[in-house]
Amino acid sequence: AEMMKLTAVMGAVLVLAATLSSVSAWVPSRGLAGAQSQLSAPRSAQASVCMARNPLKMLKLRKKRLKAHETGRLRLNVFRSNNHIYGQIINDEEHKTLVTASSVMLKLDKGSDKSAAFEVGKTLGAAAKDKGIEKVFFDRQSSRHKYMYHGRVESFVAGTREAGLNV
Repeated sequence: AEMMKLTAVMGAVLVLAATLSSVSAWVPSRGLAGAQSQLSAPRSAQASVCMARNPLKMLKLRKKRLKAHETGRLRLNVFRSNNHIYGQIINDEEHKTLVTASSVMLKLDKGSDKSAAFEVGKTLGAAAKDKGIEKVFFDRQSSRHKYMYHGRVESFVAGTREAGLNV
C-alpha cells in the first residue's frame, strides 16, 4: 500500500514539474514562441502584434480541401499581389502542383489589371486541358488571406472557364 502511495506521489510531482516548466515559458499575448523571443530581444525592439498562424484554421481548410478532392476535383488556387496575379492547380492528396501560370510568366506589360488576370486564367485553363484536367474547385482562401470574388480574382476565374475548365 505504501508503494502505491509513493508511486502516486511521484507521478503527481512529475506532472507538477512539467506544468511549471511549461507555464514559465508561456506568455499569454504571444504563446510559447513569444516567450523565447522575449528573452532574446528587448521589449522596445519587438513588434506589438504577433501574427502567428492559427493551426485550427489551417486544419479546417485542409479538411475542406481533402473533402473536395474526394469528389474528383483538384484545387484551383489564386494569389494576387499588388503587381501580379498567380494561379495554380494543385493535387492535395499527392501535395503536387500540376499546372501553374502567372502574369510574370506571360511577361505582360501590366500584370495588375483585370485583363491580365483574364489572360492568366485563360493560359492556366488551356494548360490544364492539355494535361487532361477538366474539373477543379476554386480555392480563394488560405491560412493568411481570403480574397473576395470580384475584380482581378473574378476575371481570373472567368478566364479559366472560357478555356474550358469546369469551376
